[in-house]
Amino acid sequence: MNQLDIISVFGEDALTNHFMMIIPAFPKVLQIANLNMRVLTCEIPQQQIGTYTITKRGRTMTRPSGVSEQGNEFTWGFRVDKYFQTYQAISQWMQFIQNPSTMAGASDSGPLGVGGLSEYRVPVVVNGLDTNNIITNVWTLTGCYPTSVDAVSFDEESGDPIVVSVTMQYQTMYYPGMII
Repeated sequence: MNQLDIISVFGEDALTNHFMMIIPAFPKVLQIANLNMRVLTCEIPQQQIGTYTITKRGRTMTRPSGVSEQGNEFTWGFRVDKYFQTYQAISQWMQFIQNPSTMAGASDSGPLGVGGLSEYRVPVVVNGLDTNNIITNVWTLTGCYPTSVDAVSFDEESGDPIVVSVTMQYQTMYYPGMII
């Protein structure tokens, strides 16, 4: 079997533009219809296992340390609509988490501080799709909330859409095929 036959048996390549990010309604802010359709990019965090080195009789070896060195943030980008509603919604979400003028903040432990659900965290799901829009893999990030939004840049010489990047924190990441 030649190399091309082997590739055709395994099927098409995964393409970077075949994904769908599902962002649920943000807590206590402006609700945006079809925000998920405005998402242009999403960066899945890398998987990373911490290691340590041992030396015995002049040889070294690495072992897993049992400590995750994986970060807890990811980024995604979206096209801003002409009325800036998508941008306003994320801005309101961030202001709900911590208002920059009053410094008032939302509770991360839910009502009455009894360990209920957070007032501002949401789950985010990223689906990998094939060319027929069939879901091939699912990444689930729980406990997500935004921590930064790119600056908006206007340019009189350009007619390109405004694209903004959002950085979000998350608590737990579930990768495709992950054994729970």
